[in-house]
Amino acid sequence: MTEMLKPPKDLLPNVVNMIQNDHPYIKALNEDINKLYINQKQSEELSAERESYIAMIRLYLKSETIKKQIEPQGVKINRVTVFGSFSTHCASKDSDLDLCVCASNEGAKKALPVTVLQTIYRELVNNIHSRNYFFGDNEIREISFVSTAKVPIIRFMINNVPVDLSATFENTPPRTSLAAKYINAYCQLDDRFKVLVTFLKTWMKSEGSAEDHLRDFPNSYSLILLLIHVLQWYDIVPNLHETHTELFHHKHFKSWKLAEVSHEFKYPLDENTIAMHNKKETRKLSIVQLLYLFACQYSEESIMMYYRFNMKNGMIEGRSQKENPVTIVDVYDTRNPARSARSILDMTGSLTYLRRLFLAPRDNMFALLMKITVEKPYLRQNAFPYPMYPPMMNGAASMYQIGHFGSPQFMYQQPWFQNNSVWNNQNNGGQQGTSNQNANNHSNKQYVQYMSHPPVQSMTNVNMYQSYAFGQYPFSYSQYPQQPDGNVKQIDNKPKRR
Repeated sequence: MTEMLKPPKDLLPNVVNMIQNDHPYIKALNEDINKLYINQKQSEELSAERESYIAMIRLYLKSETIKKQIEPQGVKINRVTVFGSFSTHCASKDSDLDLCVCASNEGAKKALPVTVLQTIYRELVNNIHSRNYFFGDNEIREISFVSTAKVPIIRFMINNVPVDLSATFENTPPRTSLAAKYINAYCQLDDRFKVLVTFLKTWMKSEGSAEDHLRDFPNSYSLILLLIHVLQWYDIVPNLHETHTELFHHKHFKSWKLAEVSHEFKYPLDENTIAMHNKKETRKLSIVQLLYLFACQYSEESIMMYYRFNMKNGMIEGRSQKENPVTIVDVYDTRNPARSARSILDMTGSLTYLRRLFLAPRDNMFALLMKITVEKPYLRQNAFPYPMYPPMMNGAASMYQIGHFGSPQFMYQQPWFQNNSVWNNQNNGGQQGTSNQNANNHSNKQYVQYMSHPPVQSMTNVNMYQSYAFGQYPFSYSQYPQQPDGNVKQIDNKPKRR
């Protein structure tokens, strides 16, 4: 299987330094994203309210009313576990409740989890007296049973809080609970992580279609995994599957006590791990810089089309075209948690738009940013009004300018250096000047103008970071675009092989 090479250590500074942290508009954007997190964060009152709902649901599912319906089928409900955002530090005021009915099959005939949910659903809909007894004045409404989904669930509202109820017959805690503990570890490790998760979940929120259950953007869990992966890729956070196997490998998650949302569940890492992380130079990176890094990684269409993201080993691997449009190899959801994404179009388009906005700071950036996924301007023709790159002087075009994440059509743009000949539009109010006009004040400086038809298309091969690195030309054959199977992709204007 083809794997992409890890980026060189000097690549990260070249990327994040394109974001001017001292720019007043970037400062304001950092502040606004942090304010979004504070406003969206679940308060203690809302958390206590949801805890009370969980207690009600547990009592209801253990009641004699439910027992009479399921025990003749040889099924016994043992417990109800909590997973999803509510059991993590990423819970927002709009977070739903994800609950799993953990049952055992004690009859001669083996029942399926879906049959347990069918029974609970019928009781919820038809036995109003029992429902009122256990839930009191709390309104239960919009009850539905999604039996056709890959994971069948009962959905209902308790007051204004959505509840998703699934079921399992496994005799060990569900991996979804361990996934929540894994997310909590990254929240504990780095406080920027919670802010980024909250922004991405809010910005890329989309509902599944009633017809096929597909959505425009990957679901919340997938976005969190993609965030973890890119931060691991650039060694900003460690791969906890490798450094803390004893905590996050499912073979060590056998006791039901470990699935309880306790202090150890919410704060699983030791103080030494936190202290070592806080000493890293990358702790100085801002929220906007990390968000820009996320956008650079996942706006690259060829990476999304030809590669998958392995959470266990932290690598980017070649994948089959038969796989889902967005493919994540996850330790906990082994069927690809991003399988509900309809395509890569919305993700790559919105993130490309985000990158262009970040590189051309302007007033009211947060409002402009939030409009991107609502109005979806990237779906229109000529949709990218913002310039991709700021001007770079003295030929000091960064590696990313030269070799990574360019336009949607040509992800790797080749710069054309000119000595005092043509002003970059941003530097001269859109006016071009002659070398004589500019020589007095800008002698011995170079300006970058990007060709409208760069000679090389996307370079997503195992040597992608070597391509165009710091303007090194000519290229070797190994630097040409490759498919995941290792075959060289045919492109026009290909330099001759040395």
